[in-house]
Amino acid sequence: MPSYPQYLEAAAAARRVAGVANNALTVNIAVPDGMEATAKNGNLTLAGTVSYGTRRTAAEQAVTYLTGVRNVRDDIAISTDADPVDVTFFVQDAVVGAAWMASGVYDVVDDLYITG
Repeated sequence: MPSYPQYLEAAAAARRVAGVANNALTVNIAVPDGMEATAKNGNLTLAGTVSYGTRRTAAEQAVTYLTGVRNVRDDIAISTDADPVDVTFFVQDAVVGAAWMASGVYDVVDDLYITG
């Protein structure tokens, strides 16, 4: 059974985890401003809003391997104001890129038309 001083040290360590995690989020250029981490008993919760799923993944990766982090809960929302032109471009670019990576491909004709 832990002693009272051990309990106090564990509580202080849990508070430091949140501080270190927030620093890691701040210095990572792939993570947008406004991300926040809170911690309780080594369980980290991320909150905020991002424009793309890759930004949410970057936030998770920035804190996952920090000392003292046992679990990461992602409460980060992805905004729904995506520009349809951007979505079309990224989907088309991904499809063409995937086609080029297939074994034996020597030419790709891009006649892809995206609707919706």
